[in-house]
Amino acid sequence: MNNLIFLIIFLIIFSSQFDRNNGDVTINLNEKRQIIDGFGASTAWNGAVVIVAINMGSSPISEQFSINGGTLPSSFSSYITSQGKNFQQQNNINVTEGGSFTYSFPSQSVTTLVSV
Repeated sequence: MNNLIFLIIFLIIFSSQFDRNNGDVTINLNEKRQIIDGFGASTAWNGAVVIVAINMGSSPISEQFSINGGTLPSSFSSYITSQGKNFQQQNNINVTEGGSFTYSFPSQSVTTLVSV
């Protein structure tokens, strides 16, 4: 429970960074997307693109992303926080030359994607 409270506080603080308009990168979700309970994206202080998504549902959700502007990343490192996983690194996700990728967010999880 303490980890969940910490995570919620972290996400609230972290999400305040999304309100800043740095104009570097735009991240779009597929128009036919399923419902993700929380989503945020930002260009980090070091130029990395960071995406945080929360799926509180009982089923995985697959989303397609497209990235426009700035330097396109070649891939994303993914980290999962859920029952039994505490910010556990997963396989990297490759980005196409056009700047798109698809990712399946596990059920009842918080996923952090960081460009590599």
